Amino acid sequence: MARFATIAALLLLTLGVCSAQEQIIVISDELSIPGAGEQTFTVTAPEIPAGKLAVIHFRARMDNEAQAGHSPGVRVWLGDIELKGDRLVNKADQMQWGAGKISPWWGLGFRLMYSPDFEGNNQPTNKYYIPSGQAYTFDLDVTDLLVAGENTLKLAHAQLDPAFPRATIVAELSLRFQEPGEGTAIDPGPPTGPLPFIAPDDTHAVEYTASCTPLGGIIVNVGGREWQVRSAFSDESGRWNELATRGPTHSADGWQVAMVPDGGGFRVEAQGRDYTVSRTVTPHPEHIRIEDTVTNTSGRDIALLQRHETPTAGIDDLYLAGLHPPSKTGFVNERSNPTTLVCAEGSQIGITPADDVLHAHANNYADAEWAGVTDRHGALAAGASQTYAWEIYPAATVDYYAMINAIRRVWGVNFTIPGGFAFSDAREPFLSMTDDELGAWLDSKNAKTIGLNIFEPAHRGRHTHGTAFLLADHTPKREFTERVHRVRPGTKVIVYFHCFISTEEAAPEKYADARLLAADGTGQEYPTGRPSEKGLFPMFLPLEDNEYGQKMREYVEMIVDECGADGVYWDELGQSHWQFHYGNPWDGVSADVDPETLTIVQKKSAVTLVTQPFRKSLIDRIMGDNLAFVGNGVPITATMSQYHFPRFNETASVTNLLRSHLYTPIGLGDHRSEATGRDCVNNMRRYLNYGALYYFYEYRVTGVHPSITAQMFPATPLELHEGYMLAEERILTNRSGNFGWGDDSDFEVHVYGVDGREIADFAAPVVEHEGARYVELRLPRNYMAAIVRK
Repeated sequence: MARFATIAALLLLTLGVCSAQEQIIVISDELSIPGAGEQTFTVTAPEIPAGKLAVIHFRARMDNEAQAGHSPGVRVWLGDIELKGDRLVNKADQMQWGAGKISPWWGLGFRLMYSPDFEGNNQPTNKYYIPSGQAYTFDLDVTDLLVAGENTLKLAHAQLDPAFPRATIVAELSLRFQEPGEGTAIDPGPPTGPLPFIAPDDTHAVEYTASCTPLGGIIVNVGGREWQVRSAFSDESGRWNELATRGPTHSADGWQVAMVPDGGGFRVEAQGRDYTVSRTVTPHPEHIRIEDTVTNTSGRDIALLQRHETPTAGIDDLYLAGLHPPSKTGFVNERSNPTTLVCAEGSQIGITPADDVLHAHANNYADAEWAGVTDRHGALAAGASQTYAWEIYPAATVDYYAMINAIRRVWGVNFTIPGGFAFSDAREPFLSMTDDELGAWLDSKNAKTIGLNIFEPAHRGRHTHGTAFLLADHTPKREFTERVHRVRPGTKVIVYFHCFISTEEAAPEKYADARLLAADGTGQEYPTGRPSEKGLFPMFLPLEDNEYGQKMREYVEMIVDECGADGVYWDELGQSHWQFHYGNPWDGVSADVDPETLTIVQKKSAVTLVTQPFRKSLIDRIMGDNLAFVGNGVPITATMSQYHFPRFNETASVTNLLRSHLYTPIGLGDHRSEATGRDCVNNMRRYLNYGALYYFYEYRVTGVHPSITAQMFPATPLELHEGYMLAEERILTNRSGNFGWGDDSDFEVHVYGVDGREIADFAAPVVEHEGARYVELRLPRNYMAAIVRK
């Protein structure tokens, strides 16, 4: 039940201690709101003093016994209007936290810290430190909403499950009248000085030297700096066997290393008590590839952890998985972009895994001494050999995107991304739309492909995940697909597919041999965060030789045969939430390892590795039949990177776009923060900060009009940069500059204003530079442009 309180002007204070005076009406000193709960207040307000802002002020946290992460915790309404992140006046609408991640403060509620107090997340030593401060404080501008007299203020817990275990604690809830902050900067307008000339770089060779030391380590010289790179492999004696650049080492007894030149590269042969390592080091124009073939000679299964690292002494900058930690330290589990980049004085080297196993296990780290890539989950079966590949990317610059673009070229992932995408479904509001309305909706989303979800028809009141899909009547999907084809011929319709979850009631018993298992042997579930949904989403491993895998093949056949769809939207393609499975079959390369003894505690399998043969065969079938195909989540193995089709990333945190940098740079719209077409436009602009494209997500968003997405596809990336993408067909930018392809290409220019609408007759002169044609773009703040090559 909501609690109602009337707050008249019982306490009206003038704080003379502030440089800018504030008047405060106290609403509540502190209150606690349980899951699904709400509290409502009637606030009697005077006229807003001239020249002042009316601000709802509060501090809030999710009550937790220890400092932890954050999630949407409180929603706020004044009258009928929900207050969102765009009303914040004490901080930006995006927060940086932890190792450099960026998330919106509002997304179906304001994000609150899990905390026992209102202090911890403002401390630099906290894992979830908010560098900008004010981790718990929210000041919301309501100047345009507040009326003199009675106003209704409602606060609700953002989690709608009454069983949610953490209450939202709100303190210092008040209405304040304050001077406008100094913060709102005056827009200086478009730049007036010289602009850089920006075109794709056609010289892809780096001036560097690489050598191998007698101890097996690697020395790279680039940009006037020497970088030392060492490796270490665990030994079940509790010590680490090193391939080092200099001694003394601390390797286990009996570890022997020999280095010999090998053509244009180097070869290292090392031998220890339980295994041998045969290393090849091969320089290439833009990178150095290292392959370490490890052979288990012990006669038993062994733990095999490894790390590849460079010293951090004297570095100026650091990136972990693309994140930019202010402390230049951190530990990141982000296998979609498993890169570590260290920079100093016009020189940098990046380190990344480049094989399936190391890629699937990788963590990136940096501390006061070393930064690199590590595998903390490794093992090797008795008698087995495994080749682990990793790469070094040197450059005579300090530029994260220089590394990313080099990796993209080496890995061959600059392929064509076809037309735009949006989600729809065979339910309201689409069923009530006229054909003209449906066509207009498709046009507004620039949707050349639409994905149908599995909300309707439901099976036992649940989404039809997994084998439940085989039991549902898909007539509505077929009829809706036919209608889309009629209304907009050529539009592709694809249907949702998830291979790891099944909501069929009897699935846990029918497919017991396929259950994804926790370390204690119990079946894993997809964690929704809502206690009332426990048990509703059991998880499974589809394999080439189990019945569950066969049922997933039937699911894909049903999408085409019964739904009449043009292809498949594959959700969480690489894995779903849980990284490891504790049961049969064993992948032969993964285990929990005791960090002290460096011995196996328990064998496990990386879900992405053990299911890869099944997923690979199903992808071969989908692509072999030339079906339309879109995936969620980019590859986390080298094998999967070799398949070329669009795979987007979800963006509850905008820094999730960093995950896309080594495959298709596409961000799905954020369904938590997008409620209007303007919200979508803001994210299109924000995604370009990461050189990324935009796919529409929330189908209920209306008022969307054609914007830069109308000129966004197809796109074959050449280079990604902060603020723009250079593609073969087009250049997309939210920055000013002279843009072109470094040749005499003709082009047309489309410029979009703050609201995302195209601006007619925007001045964009063509300029000549070193025999090439460029367009001079001087963009005001929050403008975007598409330069389309003819």
